[in-house]
Amino acid sequence: MLPFVAAMSRPFPLRRRCVFGFAALASLLSAAPEPIEGKWTGVLRHGADVADFGLEINRNEKNELIARFNLPAGHVVGATLAPLASKDGHYTAQGFDLTAAGDTLSGTFAPSQLSFELQRADTLPVPSPPPPAPTAPAPEWTYAGGQPFWATPVVRAGIAYVGDEAGVLHAVRADTGALVWKVDLGAAIYGAAAIGPDGIYLVSDDGVLHALEIKDGRERWRTDLGGREMPRGLPAGNSADFDYRAPAPVLADSVLYIGSADGACHAIDAKTGASRWRFSTRGKIRADALLLPGRVVFASHDGHVYALNRADGALAWQFDTGGVINSAPVLAADLVIVGSRSAFIHALRADDGQAVWRRFQWFSWVESPPVVENRILYVGSSDNRTVRALDASTGATRWSTDVNGWAWAAPLIVGETIYASSAGTSDYSPNPAPEGSLTALDKRTGRILWRFRTEPRKDRYLHGFSGAPASDGPRAIVAGLDGILRAFR
Repeated sequence: MLPFVAAMSRPFPLRRRCVFGFAALASLLSAAPEPIEGKWTGVLRHGADVADFGLEINRNEKNELIARFNLPAGHVVGATLAPLASKDGHYTAQGFDLTAAGDTLSGTFAPSQLSFELQRADTLPVPSPPPPAPTAPAPEWTYAGGQPFWATPVVRAGIAYVGDEAGVLHAVRADTGALVWKVDLGAAIYGAAAIGPDGIYLVSDDGVLHALEIKDGRERWRTDLGGREMPRGLPAGNSADFDYRAPAPVLADSVLYIGSADGACHAIDAKTGASRWRFSTRGKIRADALLLPGRVVFASHDGHVYALNRADGALAWQFDTGGVINSAPVLAADLVIVGSRSAFIHALRADDGQAVWRRFQWFSWVESPPVVENRILYVGSSDNRTVRALDASTGATRWSTDVNGWAWAAPLIVGETIYASSAGTSDYSPNPAPEGSLTALDKRTGRILWRFRTEPRKDRYLHGFSGAPASDGPRAIVAGLDGILRAFR
């Protein structure tokens, strides 16, 4: 979602009060119009990128100048700035600096290095309707787990493994959807499992790392990583600080690398569950780690990326993205790519963490871990509702497609097709409301091939898919917030 908009207020349609006090009305009538009042439209710029932008500025019942803006790229309509302050012909509010000269309104938004030059207008730009999408083929099979699936399925040797909100890990045949076994871990599961030659490893929401037998789910060992006391706030209503993800362990050389809710980075012996080392950050860790030669990279809710020595956990470098990081960093050649709730995608040098480029996402959180293929990044977005193909070397956009949903998960590439999952809700003001779906896209152009939609539920805020689809080769398998696992041929 939009961190900047959330800080001001959630986007909502403009509402006017019908009755004002006589004193307020008299004040309004006596105030001379400011040259900045009225409707203004143009483009918002960030470097070479531009997006349609509109401002409406007028007085409220307290005689304060209020600016409301529309940003169609982020599906923002009527977002309200704090009252404008005026000094020496400049008007400021929450980082915006505005100057009116005749029929031109120019300005900047310093925190994100944005600029704009607007002209007077009668109407403001609004989001375009989502592109049409052919109906998806029917699922080849479905499996009803009974409880919402937030996590991404993992497929190994013909079996799909996925945990649910009730704490049950399900093992299901990838070709038929038949249940092989299931086991109750005692606390909700929000992250994917790691499958090694000797077992299954995953974390439950009480902070416990479990090692299970592959054949039947029997527990081999468990380790308390800590952080069970940390609160988890799932997406709901006007929440702007939600938390719906957990990390999957990353296995290498018989060591499991995983973060915990108390902000710790752990190296755990995969055979015994014993701790090898622990490194502390200042925020929750909800993203998978990234392995580099001799190092492991963690991303924290404190906004920093940390590169640690795999041998002892010593800090090699760190980088501040300026916002909560909820998505896993990935490697593209010699660059570490990571998105954050600062609304930027960052590219950092893997050897020393120095910034190479960053890409602004028009105030939209970047929850989606990018997927890299042939030096192209495929990445989803939140309120932008897009899946994009970016050049990994520069961040330049190759194509961008509106999937009309919060594409929080990593896209799945199978051959020439990209499968992108999204979450949605009917309880959201910008129209149309985001929808939960699985969308198939042409990898070369971003053209929508088909879309499978899920229906909103009265008893749940979200519908659709928060986790990524997985593949067993001939199928894309996706786990839904309705508790249903589906396979598409």
